[in-house]
Amino acid sequence: MRKAIIWLILIAIIGGAGYGVYYVRQVQTPDQAAESAMKESADGVTVEASAEGDKIVMRPKEIKAGLIIYPEQRVDYKAYAPLARALASQGVLTIVAHMPLNIPYLSQNVGDGLKSAYPEIENWYIVGHGVGGQVAASYASTRGSQYKGLVMLASYSTKDLKASGMKILTIRGTNDYVLDLEKFDENKKNLPSTATEFVIDGGNHSYFGCYGIQEGDGSPVLTNQEQINQTVNHIIAFINQK
Repeated sequence: MRKAIIWLILIAIIGGAGYGVYYVRQVQTPDQAAESAMKESADGVTVEASAEGDKIVMRPKEIKAGLIIYPEQRVDYKAYAPLARALASQGVLTIVAHMPLNIPYLSQNVGDGLKSAYPEIENWYIVGHGVGGQVAASYASTRGSQYKGLVMLASYSTKDLKASGMKILTIRGTNDYVLDLEKFDENKKNLPSTATEFVIDGGNHSYFGCYGIQEGDGSPVLTNQEQINQTVNHIIAFINQK
């Protein structure tokens, strides 16, 4: 009997480890638009991809603010190159963080090191998508004074941000079938009364990045680039708010 229990435990451990390996390998990869955004072009944006593969930096000619993007869970960080490039073209130095195993919870405080590399930039913002948004909100909840604002894309904060002093913006799509709307609405209580929300008509969960449509998501009515353009317009307006 004792040997049977030991074998059952070993089988459970091996099975759990096998599923863990399978889980972390199921990564949404960047599409052609994302690959193209990594290349130099005539828009004045300089692309800096680190040799260590821990970040992508999109640098504009003239910098008016800095911004860090926390990717969605199990999404390759390079999938956010088009969003980052579009923001940089508007004067925002934009850094896309690479999370270990593509799991944001494993590196919640990565923003500290990324921001410290640019001491000349005074105003910083942090953006997170999906699970990356929850992690960004949790991180920002302890460092509110270091960031001017937080933007959550198809996400919400489980931490109380009412006294953070940050500007807060949430953006989601009407065809997002990945975001849990009950939890989204429930956690609005954690945001200050000044927080704003924008809903993209026909937008979905996946089109904040460029990696195709993830399992379970809704079909978009607009193109990937159109959703990114609307997202960028609202983030830039948010940054420009006094």
